[in-house]
Amino acid sequence: MEEKPFFTYRKIQFVPKSQLVDVSVGAKHLAIGLQNKTLLKIQPNQMREETITENDLTKSVSSSSIVHRVFLDPTGQHILVSLSPRDTADSPAELLYMKNGVPNEKLSKPRLVSRAKGQLITAVGWNPNHSSDESTGPILLGTKNGLLFETELKSDEGFFQSGIEQYFKQ
Repeated sequence: MEEKPFFTYRKIQFVPKSQLVDVSVGAKHLAIGLQNKTLLKIQPNQMREETITENDLTKSVSSSSIVHRVFLDPTGQHILVSLSPRDTADSPAELLYMKNGVPNEKLSKPRLVSRAKGQLITAVGWNPNHSSDESTGPILLGTKNGLLFETELKSDEGFFQSGIEQYFKQ
């Protein structure tokens, strides 16, 4: 019996409007960060023009930030975008969180992970067993300086909640 290949590839017609910075894949979704602070969400199993959705991140971050990394969880439901300052004298590093909607739908509004401000996030450890539509579940964030943080992010802020972070500890 012939085994199915684990990965498949095919050529697609796709020309981004800006230079690609980072790509992340999870559960038949691609998240692509562009140099012009745009995040593209693509559902690769269809690859028609209408399955590509764009999110402009410029209103959510400082003007001197640039996309550094994009992280998509294994379920394809949660996206983190790490932004670095253009120069070290510029504003601090930032982290944005978005909930991935259903196909052909825009991502949720980008939300700043305020407790991660100043930390350049270079790695994310997802826990797919504890993730849900509303929450990332416990995740680990690794920084450029070798620090490790544990947090859980909720897609909706409660009325009395100060941020999207359920907790944030080193």
